[in-house]
Amino acid sequence: MAPKLRASAAGHAVGGVLHLGAGVAALIVGQVMTAVWILVVAVPLHTYPVMLQLLQLHRMQRVLMASRARGTEV
Repeated sequence: MAPKLRASAAGHAVGGVLHLGAGVAALIVGQVMTAVWILVVAVPLHTYPVMLQLLQLHRMQRVLMASRARGTEV
């Protein structure tokens, strides 16, 4: 499950970078409101899932470490 969480977080990070690039490109050509809307959509669309997936990964690692310390595997 951890590799899937990492892959999903990486996919959202790549999407966020692409959205950021699109926002910067819109700014360069003078489309300020377009850039604002691109970034308003991109930040919650990509940042929240990445944070959530990394939080779940951290929780899974804590549970796995605790189970190994007790001598039981999850």
